[in-house]
Amino acid sequence: MQVGSMNAECPAWSVACFDGDGCVSTASLCDGRVQCRDRSDELLCAAKKADILHCHGDMFVCWDGEECIPRTQLCDGVHDCSDGSDEHICEPHERCRREGLFLCANNQQCLNTSRLCDEKSDCWDGSDEQGKCDEAKTECSSNKCQQICEVSPEGAKCRCFPGYLTLQNRTCIDIDECKAAEPPICSHICQNFPGSYNCSCHHGYKLTDNGKCLINGSLPIFLLAHGGEIHGYEMFQNRSISSNAAHMYVEEHDKIKAMALGPHKVLYFSDVVHKKIYSSHLDGDWKAQGQEVINVGLQNPEGMDVDWSTGHLYIADSGQGKILACQENGDVCTAVVTHLGHPKALSIDQRNR
Repeated sequence: MQVGSMNAECPAWSVACFDGDGCVSTASLCDGRVQCRDRSDELLCAAKKADILHCHGDMFVCWDGEECIPRTQLCDGVHDCSDGSDEHICEPHERCRREGLFLCANNQQCLNTSRLCDEKSDCWDGSDEQGKCDEAKTECSSNKCQQICEVSPEGAKCRCFPGYLTLQNRTCIDIDECKAAEPPICSHICQNFPGSYNCSCHHGYKLTDNGKCLINGSLPIFLLAHGGEIHGYEMFQNRSISSNAAHMYVEEHDKIKAMALGPHKVLYFSDVVHKKIYSSHLDGDWKAQGQEVINVGLQNPEGMDVDWSTGHLYIADSGQGKILACQENGDVCTAVVTHLGHPKALSIDQRNR
């Protein structure tokens, strides 16, 4: 396991730290005890946990290996990792790249711009009180900037409030977060305001703190038809499916070809061997074989969907080359599209029907 710099000379039984400042024995690597000043003897161990944490390539694995954060949050002056490693790895000039920060002339300190030109030396070399401080104070007092004017040893600097973009070092224009963000900042509806925005959700969904929308009610169920059975799997928020949460909704059929979920948790499905349509309830009050809905007039029902507005059942019958529209109880069926050849599937656009 190669840890450190090739420039450092270490005994054969040890390796160098990343910064070349010291050696550590191979037996001490990844033992949970930090021995390198730059923590590199434990850093690679944390990186190994990336797969377990499901960290993507654009994410940083914190040194403790317990979490990962977007790389855009590195060196921003905020401790996003619990162990603070997202800031510990940064040189002062890296931390000072964020707006509102000032790098002292000694390249060793990073100050908030509110501490500049206040007649108190915060930089060890006093550079926060030198340069063009007096000139900057005069410019800011003359309303040079549209929103915020910062005095600095480098002169007066204009900044804008969050949600605005600075143009020509003076003018502030609103950022339309609804259009500028990629990926979209809101998962459903985004409304832009001066300096801000608002996320909302469609009916039946609730808004989370990160602008995402989750469906109201219980966790969603993934339905899977296999042979003559239909299984339901509870889906969790990380979208993984647990086989331990499986429920048998339908069994003892020959070959289930199509299924569709209707209002009130009614599941419709077709058995192409018996040439029938059945229904079953997902609320626990179900029958092993389901209840017959349509038992005549079908040849090969391979696709179906339910219109949630009317409750009507639409069936693609590849044997007849037709699409049928039926009442939810199956009493009346009408061919709405004919001469299709062999339709095997269909889907209703519920929003624009």
